[in-house]
Amino acid sequence: LLDFIDLKNPPKNELLLPIVHILEEIPDKEHEYLELCQLAMQSFPEIKEYLSFRYILKLVERDLVDSALNFFLLTGSLGSPYTPQVLDLIIPLLVQHKQFHLLDSIIKRFPEDIPSVYWAKGKLYLAKGCPSKAKVFFITLIKKFPKHYLSLDAIKYVKGYYGEKGDVYFYNGEYKKAYLNYKKTQNRRFLHRRLISLYRMCRYSNFIKEYKKFRRKIPNKIRKKIDTYAAYAYWRLGFHQKALKLFLYYANKGDILSARELLDLLLKEKLLSPYELAQNHHIKSPELFYTMGLYALHYGADSLAKKFLLNALSTNSQEIKLRSYFFLKSLGEKVEPKLEEKEYLDFFSLYTRGLPVISSGGFLNSLLVIPVNPDSLKKFRLFLIYGEYTEALRYLPQKPQYLYRGILIADSLAFDNVVIHLSLKLLNSLEKKYPIPLILLKGIFPLSYYRKIHKIASVFGLDPLLIHSLVREESWFNPDAVSAKGAIGLMQLLPGTAHRVTGGNISYEDLMSPEFNLMLGMKYFKTLYDTTNHVILAIAGYNAGLSRAMSWKQIYKTRDPFLLMELIPFSETRKYVERIMRDIIIYKYLIKMEGNQ
Repeated sequence: LLDFIDLKNPPKNELLLPIVHILEEIPDKEHEYLELCQLAMQSFPEIKEYLSFRYILKLVERDLVDSALNFFLLTGSLGSPYTPQVLDLIIPLLVQHKQFHLLDSIIKRFPEDIPSVYWAKGKLYLAKGCPSKAKVFFITLIKKFPKHYLSLDAIKYVKGYYGEKGDVYFYNGEYKKAYLNYKKTQNRRFLHRRLISLYRMCRYSNFIKEYKKFRRKIPNKIRKKIDTYAAYAYWRLGFHQKALKLFLYYANKGDILSARELLDLLLKEKLLSPYELAQNHHIKSPELFYTMGLYALHYGADSLAKKFLLNALSTNSQEIKLRSYFFLKSLGEKVEPKLEEKEYLDFFSLYTRGLPVISSGGFLNSLLVIPVNPDSLKKFRLFLIYGEYTEALRYLPQKPQYLYRGILIADSLAFDNVVIHLSLKLLNSLEKKYPIPLILLKGIFPLSYYRKIHKIASVFGLDPLLIHSLVREESWFNPDAVSAKGAIGLMQLLPGTAHRVTGGNISYEDLMSPEFNLMLGMKYFKTLYDTTNHVILAIAGYNAGLSRAMSWKQIYKTRDPFLLMELIPFSETRKYVERIMRDIIIYKYLIKMEGNQ
């Protein structure tokens, strides 16, 4: 950037926005950032509130608290949607520096439903020597905002209220302190979190002891959740029959999670054969019939599997119905349930039926005739140019005429992730989704990175369609993506994974490079494939880790890749694998079509 841009004579057009965004990330260019950010605020009033917010963050980062506060109060930012975040930054610093006169002037100007304002009022009354008045605000804070980090400080000034204190510790991940506080209250509404605290501390024996004591006192609407924790605890303690009984009870009530956990328990612990299960336990729900059908298939009991899967077709779940049909067809049965439109792009539907009918989608152009608010679209465009797509999406109205225009704008700026998001939104908003408009299919499954991926994949001997589909699921082709867990870039690599793959230290900037990220991600995937010797397990390992993939290889000894895919116990990983397999089918179609054109 600095090689090509003269910061003393910056551009006055929209190019100024990405320059400001990039300068914000360069530590030794803070002065230039602050200068150009002010220029951007003047040039683009549509996003001034957000730019002001980022400007204040930078001032606070440089410990210029007074400047940040003065700017905040003078620029009219008081009513902006970013006010709570700014106050969360500024108020603790004012308390830390004991600037109570400034604190007092701030809290008089804000409503009390902002966590930091409650906390500030409490601190202010403490400074004035009025602990009883301070306590009122601290109690309100911990009751209304137990997940907020300032609540952890507020509980130091509150006596009693053990249940509420327990909630603060619970929601902030301090389960031991949460449990000790919950023990001091007789209020039943905290009982389930008291038990969950024990479970999350891995104190399973203590959990079961208290579970037996308090189960009947727990409200019915959350008893199922606690019973499920109890089933897991029994399983971990080796009381498999007790775990089986609880999972079976809820699976027969139609709970698919319990049915899945029961399947996993049977496969891992080898408690009963499918024949023994059918003979000794009454199977009632279609959801349980489906998972037991999978169990029978894995066991090699095809005739029993067929019986189970036929019973599963009575389910209201289109997903289960479709999968039951798929496996019944593999067993020679000729049944075909009627599908709802939302299942047309499911992997099992695509594999057996092919793609749904595709239309030119010319009718979408009629959306361009419907009047819209140009200010909303301008704000959306400016946020994209700045590089903040989450903010851009926040300000785009969720009506078809806006969504379609948003797709065209995002596509012109090469924001594949935004195009995917808006194309899915628009498809779901249409009264008749199928035949699916080709422009939306291409929007949901973009191809802009395909040539680059194909080139690198050929070096590692990997299927470019597979890798392209994996990248779509990992990042939606956003090269700047950073997950909550710290995974970076197109292939969402963790720094630790990158270090293991290369044997050296890899910088954040390296992982943000699309080409380097793709190369490293493919090298890692090749390791997974070579180790598991199975494409389904390699994909699953990319999501859940190699050790889990290898354990599943030992447990689920089947040659049927589709059965293996359905036996994966983690819902997130199972659906992740299915989506990638689905994407391969669709990309194969789109690439073939591109070739014909």
